[in-house]
Amino acid sequence: MLKRYFLLFSILLSSIACGSYISMTTVVNNVFLRENLTSVNVSVMNSGDEAAYNVKISPILPRGFKADEIFVGTLEPNTRVEFKMNVSLIAPAKRGTYTMGILTYYEDANGYPFSSISPNYLIYKEASSPRIFGRMEHAKLTEEGSTVLKLKLLNKDSREHEIKVTLFLPNELITDAENKTMLLPPYSERVAEFRVSNFGALAGSTYVVFASLDYEDNETHYSRFVTALITVEREERSSLLIAIAVVLCIVLVGVNIVYKFRRGGERK
Repeated sequence: MLKRYFLLFSILLSSIACGSYISMTTVVNNVFLRENLTSVNVSVMNSGDEAAYNVKISPILPRGFKADEIFVGTLEPNTRVEFKMNVSLIAPAKRGTYTMGILTYYEDANGYPFSSISPNYLIYKEASSPRIFGRMEHAKLTEEGSTVLKLKLLNKDSREHEIKVTLFLPNELITDAENKTMLLPPYSERVAEFRVSNFGALAGSTYVVFASLDYEDNETHYSRFVTALITVEREERSSLLIAIAVVLCIVLVGVNIVYKFRRGGERK
């Protein structure tokens, strides 16, 4: 009878136990494009203890620039690969600094998809220093919920600027509007809000997200990115399941002790 209780406890606890994991890190140097074509070093590292499958790197570039998607394939645990990525100019663009994104996609052994996104700068001909600054608050959401991501913008320039705000997310998160345009008077602050919803992110995961702040002035492009973390919390029923499992464990241990004590008494 006691063995059955322990079996039941093991089943309840199976969803709580930690298993293998994949931890992917993609590093891309900032892109300096002085002519129409350049190459940049890219490295991808799996520091987990489970292989990642169908790994691919997808660059997200501003209009006028292009880079091909790179298929890495299978990346074994504690393995890093390095390669070159070509970036080219395909349409007229203003000189200056731009924000770009790198989306890393992969799957686990069961074919479940994961992704991560990271920001970089693309500098065309010469770097520019924007007078627009930003700060984005970290946020939390549940497995089936949504959250509001708040981005504070600050114009430290003596001139008015029209800012295009673009939000970059991994595949597991979606937003009601990726782009917003905001007019910032001199020395002013504004707040942009984005509603972000879960689109397949697992509980316990934390994602890096970022927004680019872009404007143009005197034939020069200016850009700055700001980052934040979005954490996916477990639903309340998951917490309840953990609490029940812990209480059941304590009860079973107590029953086992009492059972052994009584058997010892009977033998005497």
